[in-house]
Amino acid sequence: MDRGRLRLPVLACFVLLGIEMGIWGSRIPEVRLQAGLSYGTLGVALFALPLATVLSLPFVSNAVVRHGSRTVLRVAVLAAPIALIPVGFAGGLAALIPVLLLFGSALCLLNIAMNAQAVEVEKAYRRPLMSSFHAAFSIGAITGAGIGGVFAQLEWSPTVSFTATGVALFVIGLTLARTLGGREPSEPNDGGPAEPARSAIRRRDLHRLVVLLGTLAMFSAAAEGAMTDWSAVYLHDALGVAAGPASWGLTCFSAAVAAGRLTGDRLAGRWGSVRLIQTGAAVAGVGLAAGVLSGTALSAYVGLVLMGLGVSCVVPQIVSAAGHTPAGHPSRNIAVVTGLSTVGSLAGPVAIGAVAAAGGLTVAVTVPAALMLAVAAGGALIGHRSVQRPVSL
Repeated sequence: MDRGRLRLPVLACFVLLGIEMGIWGSRIPEVRLQAGLSYGTLGVALFALPLATVLSLPFVSNAVVRHGSRTVLRVAVLAAPIALIPVGFAGGLAALIPVLLLFGSALCLLNIAMNAQAVEVEKAYRRPLMSSFHAAFSIGAITGAGIGGVFAQLEWSPTVSFTATGVALFVIGLTLARTLGGREPSEPNDGGPAEPARSAIRRRDLHRLVVLLGTLAMFSAAAEGAMTDWSAVYLHDALGVAAGPASWGLTCFSAAVAAGRLTGDRLAGRWGSVRLIQTGAAVAGVGLAAGVLSGTALSAYVGLVLMGLGVSCVVPQIVSAAGHTPAGHPSRNIAVVTGLSTVGSLAGPVAIGAVAAAGGLTVAVTVPAALMLAVAAGGALIGHRSVQRPVSL
């Protein structure tokens, strides 16, 4: 199979997940109304998504290791669209939580399998590609949000919207599942004979590296998710920007994330993953903090752009690093890092909401900046802990 036929189907899987997430996110207000939930009970229901990731992570990880990421991806690209459909039929909290657990588990399956396959494509190309895959997700999410907006303008209910989306993406998934056929690349087993001389101390140190990467990914994803959900609210409620221009804050942030990911692979090839993680996280943290602390709308917009550019490549490069570490099975490493980043992206906005309620929006928006500065500091430990071989590509 030529390398283009390896890369394009996986890119399409990232776009598919982005579209599904964008449509889902844009229709959450209508889901709340249809289910008759208050804002508080909606928060309880949405907590089912990160909970589903935590609960399904061990099973997904084992499935990817046992059957191969490509085989699991062929299933996941069909399961994720179908899992969206029941969400549109939920008529109350008791009905919504189980279907969101199912939906979250299917998303976790697709997310981990496609990232594991993306690392395999990187290995085939022998150059950094992960940022371009995540750029495809960002473009899909923006497209999905636009489609969701059209559904809202047409006054389609969540039932109709999610059924139409699920069926359409399932048909696309059938094509992708056939295209993803072929031989599964071989991967080393956990603690297998590939490194018989590795001591127990070194194995322990390398597994700590995977935990470190997962923690940094969770912090970065939490910061990105928080700014996605709270940037417009901060501009409107804390700085007094009108509703229309306040929404431009999210546009600036999302466009910066997409632009950063489109150029991230070139930077990773020039600097290496570790340096790009540290630099991007520092730019994000300092840029957002300066923009917030200056207290003007213009500085806030600039801060959001810097935050978007800086955070854009952090998680993709951490995922890539996890797939290239000599610790255990690459797919299991990717599952841990991707799972923790998903938990961060879903739980981050909830945590920011709690901080905003206790200390105000300005304080809350500085939390993502602090998380990114922690990632920049923690990035220095990656090279130190990667004893056997560097994680930069």
